[in-house]
Amino acid sequence: MKKIIKEKRAQIFVTFVVFGLLMLCGYTLFTFVVYNNRTIVTLSLPSALLKLYDNEKSFEFSSSEAARLALASTYYNFLNYEMFGKECKVSDGYVEIFDESCMLASDIKEKFEQQFNQTFNEIMKEKKADFDVSFDGNVVTLSTTIKDTLQPDVSAQGAFFPWSAKQEFKLRIALSLEEEGFQNFQQLFETIKNCKDKLPECEIKNFDISQKDNGFILSTKKAFLYKKDEKIMLEPISFGFLK
Repeated sequence: MKKIIKEKRAQIFVTFVVFGLLMLCGYTLFTFVVYNNRTIVTLSLPSALLKLYDNEKSFEFSSSEAARLALASTYYNFLNYEMFGKECKVSDGYVEIFDESCMLASDIKEKFEQQFNQTFNEIMKEKKADFDVSFDGNVVTLSTTIKDTLQPDVSAQGAFFPWSAKQEFKLRIALSLEEEGFQNFQQLFETIKNCKDKLPECEIKNFDISQKDNGFILSTKKAFLYKKDEKIMLEPISFGFLK
């Protein structure tokens, strides 16, 4: 009888040891590090990875859309106010672009980059992300590094497998003026100048030219979402000039 009791006690002890080892192995296996070319994630539950992935894609989408809105808004402002130098005369809202003294603004790239950055940050102010912005005259480039952490309630972590999830990823957005439906300012200016004797028949990539009153209207072929006088517009971006 005593032998039977001792054997049962031994079996119970072995069972607890095995169960404890399984728990330890399970916890170790659930806590791991995933590496790829842009993300380092420390997590203990598969659902955390899915949540972090959703956060990343949501941030990437909102940042890209904000960048396009900022690009169109800045382009509109430059096309109508900042593109030309102080020597250019304006009559009834039309730029006298064919006047010999009318030239492009000398610091157009620097000003465009600065204004784009300001507009983009205003749109993204709730995201609290720090982007590096550059503009080479043709492409606007934005880059940032985002750190994301999930901190679930203790009750949701479970008694044996508490978990945490962290992610770090790099985001880079490059917007080409031409691919987005615009054109390099220098190229646009020179093309219009060379079209003086062909207007309004001259072909300009991504733009249409129409005659209105004593002048001409240059308009983008496609409509854009952009900010105009604190309002969001959806229409082609245009400006007027005199022959």
